[in-house]
Parts: sequence; C-alpha cells; structure tokens
Amino acid sequence: MLALLGPGPPAWSAPPAPTIRGDLTAGAAVYPDALSPGRDVEWELGGVLELSWRPHGSWRIQANPRLWWDPLDPGRWRWVPREAWLGFRSGPFRLRAGRQVLGWGSADTYRPTDVVGTRDWGRDFLDPEKMGDWSLTASYGGRRLGLEFVYLPVLEGVDFPSARSPWSLESAQNRLGGFRLPLVESPWVPGDVSEQSLASRARITAGRTDLYLVAYTGVDRQPLLALEQRCDDPECVQATLALRAAYPRLNLGGLEVQAAVGDLLLKACLLYTSPS
Repeated sequence: MLALLGPGPPAWSAPPAPTIRGDLTAGAAVYPDALSPGRDVEWELGGVLELSWRPHGSWRIQANPRLWWDPLDPGRWRWVPREAWLGFRSGPFRLRAGRQVLGWGSADTYRPTDVVGTRDWGRDFLDPEKMGDWSLTASYGGRRLGLEFVYLPVLEGVDFPSARSPWSLESAQNRLGGFRLPLVESPWVPGDVSEQSLASRARITAGRTDLYLVAYTGVDRQPLLALEQRCDDPECVQATLALRAAYPRLNLGGLEVQAAVGDLLLKACLLYTSPS
C-alpha cells in the first residue's frame, strides 16, 4: 500500500447562480379635461426584471427587460431591454458592450452635458427616463483620476407622445385653436451626418473638488422639430407642411465643477456647443 501526501488539485467550484429581482407597477394619472382635450386619464401598468450573472470574477452579464402598458393609449406600449450588456472588469479598468443606460452630468436636474443617452418622451413627457442605447464603453476609475470613452454606433430616435396623450403635439394644437401640422416621427439625419457618435469624459479629483472635462462629437440625440414640405403626387402640385424629428450634427465641449464647501455642495458648468 502506497500513500502520497501533499497538496492535491484545487477543488472545483461552480460559478455563482444568476440573481433575479423585479417589481410590478400599477397606477393612474388624471388631468383636468381643459388641459387635455379628448384624454384626461393615463394608466401605467408594467413590470421590470433585473438579471445579473457573474460566470467569472472578471465577467458580468446584465439584463433589465421592461414591460409597460397603458390600456387606453397604445402609443405607450413598451417592451424593451433597457440594459443588456456583457462586461469585463480588471481592477480600475472596465469594458462593457451592449445596451446601456449612460448618465453624465453632476447637476441634480438639468444636465447640459448629458448628451449620450436617449429619453423616452412618449411614456413620460414631464420626467422621461432613459431607455438605453447600444454602445461600447471603456473606463478607468481611480481615486484622483477617472476616464471614460463611449462609442455609439446607431441612432434609434425618440418616441414622441401619441396623439391620445395630453402631452402630444395634437393636444397642444387643439389648445391653440385646432390648426393641424402632422408629426413625422421617423428620424431624419442630414446626409453629411453619421449616426455614429464618440464621447469622452475625464474626472480630476483634488481634495473635495471634482472637475469633469466632457467632449462629444456625432449626431444630436435630442431631436429638433423641423418644418418639412410633403407631396402626395410626383409633380407636387399641392404640397403640405408637416413637422419632422430632425437630428443634426453636434459637437460639444464642457467643463463641470463640483465642490464641497462646508455643508454646501456647489456645482457649475461651462459649455460650448456647435450644432449644424
């Protein structure tokens, strides 16, 4: 009988199981009829799931599918993967690819440098949330220095409130006298503007002060409403006017400052934009 003593092979351990969390939402909003001709009630029914899995210590898979439904307004129906990305992390370095919710800017409400995300105006016009954008991000997060680079390959465009919503263009036209300018929601991007965008942000921390340097070049992800001449016949004998969602070029550079002075948190922003 022969016995061998010594360290054996490392014990195999299965990766942790995925975690799943979620919630359901139900509610209603009522508006005075004088402010919303033809529609004074909005229902909100929905559910959100959060699925996270780390098959390896450095890798992570994240998915956040969402379902929203308003039985009175088909224009508010949503079934979207708000987040669906694969990430890799090694120390302070992080890489993610997929659909992500990107939030820039240090202000609490209006963030002029928050230009890398698309908002869902059609579901909540007063306080729209971000629905996620397909992107590739690389970042470094240190104590005194942080860097982030974002590549956005496509433009999906904004969903506007449907005609039955109290916040729609049609409701506004009714309140202003009933004139009609139809809205064309399909994204219009000028021929010399690419849907691809690049963005970068650097953070410098000194004591209780954070400085953010922001740069963006590409297509403006917040649309403008432009007048468009439309013709139903080839010879354009009788043209009509319509509003169309236009996405021009946007070049942006900004400096943000966030400093703690005693019990106060002071914030300021200096911004330069060059839209086409």
